[in-house]
Amino acid sequence: MADVKPLRLKSQKSKGKTTHTNFSDHLARVIVDTGLLHLDGYYDYLVPLELQEKVLPGTRLLVPFGTRTLEAIVFERVPMITSSGFKSIESVISPIPVFTDGVLKLILSCAERWSANPYDIVKAALPARVASVEKHFPKIDKRSDVARNKVRRVFYQFSPLENEFHSLSAMAVKAEKSGGVILLVPDERDVDELCEAFRILYPDTVYARLDSSLSRTDRYFNFLKIAQGEVPIIVGTRSAIFAPVANLQTIILHRDTSESYYDPRSPGWNARDVALIRSANESVSLVITGHSPSSEVARLIESKWLSATAKRVRLNVTSYAQQMGELLPNRIFAEIREALRHGPVLFLTPRKGYSASITCSKCRNEARCDCGGKLFKKSAGSSPQCAHCSKEFPLWKCNWCGGDRPHLLGRGSQRFAEELGRAFSGQSILSSEGDHILKDIPARPAIVISTPGSIPRVENGYSAVVVLQGNQFFSQSDMRSHERARAQIFQAASRVCSGGKIMLVIDSSHPITASIARWNPSLLSSRELVDRQEASLPPYYRSVQISSQPKEATSLIEGFKKSLTNKRLPATTRILGPALQTDGSVKILLLVDLRDAPLLLTFIHEFMRRRSVSKKPALKYRVDPYSLT
Repeated sequence: MADVKPLRLKSQKSKGKTTHTNFSDHLARVIVDTGLLHLDGYYDYLVPLELQEKVLPGTRLLVPFGTRTLEAIVFERVPMITSSGFKSIESVISPIPVFTDGVLKLILSCAERWSANPYDIVKAALPARVASVEKHFPKIDKRSDVARNKVRRVFYQFSPLENEFHSLSAMAVKAEKSGGVILLVPDERDVDELCEAFRILYPDTVYARLDSSLSRTDRYFNFLKIAQGEVPIIVGTRSAIFAPVANLQTIILHRDTSESYYDPRSPGWNARDVALIRSANESVSLVITGHSPSSEVARLIESKWLSATAKRVRLNVTSYAQQMGELLPNRIFAEIREALRHGPVLFLTPRKGYSASITCSKCRNEARCDCGGKLFKKSAGSSPQCAHCSKEFPLWKCNWCGGDRPHLLGRGSQRFAEELGRAFSGQSILSSEGDHILKDIPARPAIVISTPGSIPRVENGYSAVVVLQGNQFFSQSDMRSHERARAQIFQAASRVCSGGKIMLVIDSSHPITASIARWNPSLLSSRELVDRQEASLPPYYRSVQISSQPKEATSLIEGFKKSLTNKRLPATTRILGPALQTDGSVKILLLVDLRDAPLLLTFIHEFMRRRSVSKKPALKYRVDPYSLT
């Protein structure tokens, strides 16, 4: 295979004289926030003697770059052979090193893994600076490497009725005895739950939170406390994986199936894979927790890179197939009424709202707005509304036949509440969804309707759990639908009380029934992995999704195909597309076998750098996005 010729970038030099006269015998090797992908290399600068003690790896500087003064991060100090031609550092932004050697190495590893400019990773890892906060912290000396304990990498599956946040806090407190701990959860609500668990169960534990709910001042203050080595446990969301933790020994990542772990900006790094890289780079233990693993983690379990820990239990699970599209099959009513005698019954619904779409009851034409968006209904008394522009249609009429009677499709949780209220009259109905999420409910008979991720807790569990329209969970078009459905149904089933019944409104032959009954998600995940491997899809293939304007898509695909023919791309590369997106852009998808992934990523990186050199419009690209659709 022909090698891709890299661009040769020179160190930043100056013909002019610097204002400083005395310099250290070591240069500062830095990366600079140029904003340009083809200028993403290292640059060497002279270090004035008066700044010698402040310019340490991990500190932020201002350096001259061309005609501009830009921010830079020091990666290392290197011996100076000659001072001729090098520019000098202008100033030190802050004498506090914000990254450890391990995090600096992690940033470079992530830049290589996602074909990114290293400074894009720096911006994701570093909170916004608040200068007034720094006066509370003395200069932080560079910390030396520490001895590592035995590395353990495991997927821990929660048992039914196990409080995830109580268990996570216990894991962190136990791991903290050996060294620093990073505990990642998907969103702010989970951070709040975890912090509450620490306050209740371990009030003396020292921890800090890092998430976007904090003010800029508080977030930067906590970050510097972590860099100072004052905090042994860090609780946070996605970007907390880069925290400069003293003596880091354990990373705990909860619910890796969540899309929240994927950074929305190009190139789309995700916290799970960063955690895997950091665990390998720094030889720290990694514990991934949840009710069901992602496909990527399931592959690591099968390959023995991760071990799996779970308590094998048997649950009472029954499936009820729909005959004519009815909400509840006849056989299930008696079971639900019996369960309601003993406590609350949870109904898990696939979607929120009232109706997902509308058609004309006369001609069945789909109702759409002038902008092209589908119409839906939020509630029984609301007017049809556009999903794109939010325009309401109080006097809706069919554009095709003029009919004014809408036919509602795709039941939402509010419509379920209406139908269940009629079926089980006299029972109180509680709803938890969207912006109205219930945290806890009393342990008395009630119908509790919830969407995934919004399930309220009840002491000792629900007397029964009913999964409505089970096939809808698995029938979504994106690649992650089965993985997501598996995790959502397992999480709902875990809330059933001891001896309670789980009722799935789904085809009796569906393997989710046996998987829940044995509390073993691998019965499903192993089958899905086989299908993914046979179809040459992730996690066995690396994917790169490129978005461009329609007029350029054809030439891009022709160029990629020519590179494949000329062996500049690996032979296992598949080129899919172009596919028109809802925003008017065109998507091109490149897939390659994991063994050849470094070659494809090197090609993509060089391709994007050359576009940057030639001043062509930047292309949006994502490496291993959450979904390929």
